[in-house]
Amino acid sequence: MYPVLSDELHTCTNCDTEYQGRFCPQCGLKASISRLRIKNLFQNFLDIWGMGSRPMFRTIGELFTRPGYMIREYLSGHQPLYFPPFKMLVVIMVFYVMVAWLRDVPIDGVIGVNTILDTLKDDATEHGMVLLSYIDSVITWFNEHLAFAVIVGQTVSVLATRLAFRKAKDKWSLVELFFAHIYMSAQYYIIASLCILFFKAELDEYPA
Repeated sequence: MYPVLSDELHTCTNCDTEYQGRFCPQCGLKASISRLRIKNLFQNFLDIWGMGSRPMFRTIGELFTRPGYMIREYLSGHQPLYFPPFKMLVVIMVFYVMVAWLRDVPIDGVIGVNTILDTLKDDATEHGMVLLSYIDSVITWFNEHLAFAVIVGQTVSVLATRLAFRKAKDKWSLVELFFAHIYMSAQYYIIASLCILFFKAELDEYPA
């Protein structure tokens, strides 16, 4: 439920625009802005991680209670109600890495082909060694930046999803499917973080 708009006239403290309503139509500043206090300090600290916004908690809740409805609502134009998918994924990944570090659980990363590369290096030529070294550096970078690795992985899975639902009545574009997959990745890493936090084990160690 949204509060009823009043006829009270406001003057924006940022751009001096006179207006009626809850936000300045020129710059978007809230009409209820006040002097900075201790709660503003705490709010700004939470905003660094995206935790100071109500949509963050609402998005997480609906990802587990009605994920299909939530994603469809976001893609249909109700973006202000939910936390942005890319920002949410980065925040969740930071939390995931912090929990793994605190619980002393090694993270193998999303790309586990280092052993394959080590085997190929034994029989590779000089040019092959150069190519494998480049591939190894790319894989190492992705393992150190899991959020970006997940995004790249989702790009591939989006094509598979589009193929699987090619006969659906309401077809989503590739971009819309990509956003949906980012939300699902955030959901996975929330569960993985909880597994590490409470059971000190990665999610992949449990049987399906």
